[in-house]
Amino acid sequence: MTGRNTHQVQLAGVAVALAFAFAYACWWAAGLAHGYGAPPLDSAEQLVWSYSLEASYWKHPPLPSWIMHGLTQVFGPSVALPFFAAEISAALALALLWRLGAEIFGPGRSLLAAALTALVGYHSWQAESYNHNSALLPFQAAVTLFFYLAVRRGYWHLWLLTGVCAGLAMLVKYAALFPLCGLLIYLALDRQARNRRTASGLALAAAAAASVFAPHVVWLQLHDYSTLHYASSVAQPLSGFRAWAANLGEFGEAQLLTLMPLLMVVAWMAWSLRGPAREAGAVASASDRRFLWTAGLAPLLLVVLSGTVARCEILPRWGYNVFLLAGWLALDALRWPADRIVPALRVCVGFNLVLWTAMAILVPELKEAIGWQGRSNFPGRELATLVQETWSGHARQPLRIVISDTWLGGTIAAYRPLPLAVLADGDPARAAWVSEADVRACGAVVVLDRTGGSSLPQPTVSRWLVLSDVHGEWQLPWAPSRGLRHPWGLTTRIAWGVIEPRDPGDCRL
Repeated sequence: MTGRNTHQVQLAGVAVALAFAFAYACWWAAGLAHGYGAPPLDSAEQLVWSYSLEASYWKHPPLPSWIMHGLTQVFGPSVALPFFAAEISAALALALLWRLGAEIFGPGRSLLAAALTALVGYHSWQAESYNHNSALLPFQAAVTLFFYLAVRRGYWHLWLLTGVCAGLAMLVKYAALFPLCGLLIYLALDRQARNRRTASGLALAAAAAASVFAPHVVWLQLHDYSTLHYASSVAQPLSGFRAWAANLGEFGEAQLLTLMPLLMVVAWMAWSLRGPAREAGAVASASDRRFLWTAGLAPLLLVVLSGTVARCEILPRWGYNVFLLAGWLALDALRWPADRIVPALRVCVGFNLVLWTAMAILVPELKEAIGWQGRSNFPGRELATLVQETWSGHARQPLRIVISDTWLGGTIAAYRPLPLAVLADGDPARAAWVSEADVRACGAVVVLDRTGGSSLPQPTVSRWLVLSDVHGEWQLPWAPSRGLRHPWGLTTRIAWGVIEPRDPGDCRL
């Protein structure tokens, strides 16, 4: 086969992989989204932030919100949209890593490894939120793929792509440093990969990454490093060995849960290979094995090490981006034969069907049957309708601004046909796209959850409520964090206020 034909076959394989990944993502996203009346908190936050293309946002770097901005411009905001964004992010990462695995194990075995990795909860049944963790997956996978190809082939354009993707990964979340450090650790461990051309390529990649990330560094300096302050505040400090051990146990328990379907299938695969029944499959080269195990395990080890050194708790969600190569590691450890790929794929598909049925059908039905009340079954459409009707009763101009906490604001925005500016937590420092002058000119609806004990104090939102021209209260048949519904029913109290437009002609939103 000529080089041209080989290239065409590779492109065809990538196209098929992307098509399967897209179908898989839509299947999971549609299943998860149908049971939700309001977006999860992180998804609501992205719907709020995506209103405006900012250089950064107060909590996190900007790239996920830019992506959501593009999606809302094309498809319009909705509760379902973040589900699709999260699942497509995971599926795209698996497709990119399939291409990586095809270089090491061949396309068939790599397909099985991707199917195994899809059983990790973060890549399927737990990918219900579009946030910075889920958005990082495809960029992390792209860096890993291009880095591997650059080291093996030495082409400058591959090093350039590695650097650009590394910079973009850092614009998604600073935790991208962990997998990036894993790649550098591999270079330190593999003498065969270290040469003058690799050093030059690495310098090119570093320069490209710095160029992509540099504007964000400027923003950090101009905004008192707000994202770093937030990052340092999310984990509580730990004192003593017992606290550290207990926290590590909780982190491990959470990761074990998300890995359970994968571990069950891998256990079956290991059991089916018992005895001398068949010759084991081909093993990756020593250098490839070193790359897989270093790049695969380093992110997890670095997460644990960073929490230990900083003496702070390790949060369960920090495990979101550490299992991307899990299926390929399992395949290498098992040395799975090529003639047994199809039976193992059937088991993976069967597990996916069981998980999809449980999470997309049985769990929502069970919640409805027992009257479970959580964010998933919040009457978001009813709230959005009340907001619009109340505004229309007091103003002739279109509603441009809602002032509320992030989740309620994102829920209302999800049901608007056009993007809605949300003054998140009533604080312009957290929503640079809305100023106090905008509120005076355009007017706004203020929404505040007053259900007893259900939400944190919101003094900034309360301040706007006091300034409203008209006040009132809605009662919706739902209450947050209540568990099982009481026989007499529970309601949530939503205080509302309307700030009437002062200068509608000056409204720029």
